[in-house]
Parts: sequence; C-alpha cells; structure tokens
Amino acid sequence: MTCSDDATIRVWRRKPKERVAQSRLSIIKNADSGEDWIEEAILPGVHVRGIYAVAWSQRTGRVVSTGGDGMVVVYQEEWADADGEKITVNGEQSHADAEAARTVKMDGVESQGQQSTRWRIITQMDGAHGVFEINHVAWTRKPRPRQEGQEEGEEGELIITTGDDGSVKVWEMSI
Repeated sequence: MTCSDDATIRVWRRKPKERVAQSRLSIIKNADSGEDWIEEAILPGVHVRGIYAVAWSQRTGRVVSTGGDGMVVVYQEEWADADGEKITVNGEQSHADAEAARTVKMDGVESQGQQSTRWRIITQMDGAHGVFEINHVAWTRKPRPRQEGQEEGEEGELIITTGDDGSVKVWEMSI
C-alpha cells in the first residue's frame, strides 16, 4: 500500500516472475528483482492535500490515512460481486456468498471463483490536530478490562497520530 502527494492511496499486489535459468559459468548476475507489482485498487479520494502516512490494521484489515489537510480517514474493504454490488459489510462474507462467486476479470485474465472488492470510507475526522498537518498514523491494540468469569478481555484498536503541533493524539473509533 502506498500514499502520495497526489492525494491517492494505492493497493498493490505482488506478482512473482518466472525464474530464468542462468548459466553457472557466467559471473554476470541478472539485475531483475524477480517480481512485478500490479495496482489492485485506488482508495476513494477524500484528501485534498498530499497524504503523508497510511497504516493497515492486521487485526481488522482497515486502513487509516493522514496528511497535509489535517484529516484522519478510515477505510474498509468490502466484497462485491462481478457487477460491483456490495455482498457483505464489515469485511465478513458468508460461506454461501463465497460459493456463489462469479467469474471476475483481473489483469485481463478471467479467473473462476474470485470476487472483486471495493473500498469505502467508514469514518473521517477533519482538523484532527487543529490547523496543523498530520505527519504519521499507526494502529495499536487496546486491551479491554477483564470481566468477571472471563480469562481475557476483548481487544479493541486505537489510532495514534502525530502532527506539526508537536502532539501525539490517541483516537478510539466507534462504528
């Protein structure tokens, strides 16, 4: 995933290249990296200035972005059918939906049983650090207090931002 001064966030997929056999007698090494990166998606554009930081949550799959416009934006990926219609919400997909997947074109090649996804904005906060730019964003886990009779409390997530105002802010998102 990359962010840019052109106010876009792009999702990339790695496609390994086929290995070419090289002569053992040659001392010249192939400079090829052995992989191509394919642009898979561009997240919905909401930022009006450059995006400085983007973070992906390993726990929920959500993405948060910040930048020169002072906004904090949270995105979520959803499954969609071949017509782009939403199948599920909150990243959850039923087994029946998975079996009903249609043929989808990806990189010009049709593949059976894959569904496309789309990204949507689930929350956005303007002026998170007042008039200042936000330089960095990260996800962190938030342990919930233990309830009586439970071994562990349920975990949540927090968003941490740092800005030109010199402060670090912690945000809890409730959706």
